[in-house]
Amino acid sequence: MNNNAAKNTWAEQVEQAARDAEEAQRLADEEEQERQVALEEEQEAARGEEHKKNKVKFVPVATTKIPTGPIVIPSHYAVRKLKAGE
Repeated sequence: MNNNAAKNTWAEQVEQAARDAEEAQRLADEEEQERQVALEEEQEAARGEEHKKNKVKFVPVATTKIPTGPIVIPSHYAVRKLKAGE
């Protein structure tokens, strides 16, 4: 009878240790997840601040093709004549 009681006590202790380990792991996972969320929020805030400080750095670039032919820029004299309608 005494041996069975010791076995039961030992089994309960093992089960309790397993439950405690699972609970500790769950808490550690929750803390890690909260830390990741806080880190992401901090990085997003830093990125937003960087956008505010350096607006020119983050201007979207057009995805048009580069012209392959020569670009002809008329002279100032020709532009004035065109505007005047001559």
